[in-house]
Amino acid sequence: MSKELYTNNEPLTRAERKECHGKRDLYFECLIKNKMELPSEAGESICKSEKKEMYSLCPESWADYFIKLRELTVQRERALSMSQKRNESE
Repeated sequence: MSKELYTNNEPLTRAERKECHGKRDLYFECLIKNKMELPSEAGESICKSEKKEMYSLCPESWADYFIKLRELTVQRERALSMSQKRNESE
């Protein structure tokens, strides 16, 4: 639906963006519920339907970006946490 509109170089409407972001949030909530912080840790079976819905309503480049941003954010948080623990133990 939205994917097709975007590939025709028509911007998503506000309602379509809201739907896309909602599906993104549901996918990430599913990962958290299943104790998977990183999408790459989830494999293909966990949250498969939520991921499919996100890709069906969001342009592919957006969905890919959401996943990459999530990966980088979690990795940064882990690195900061490890750094803080090291500083506390010194």
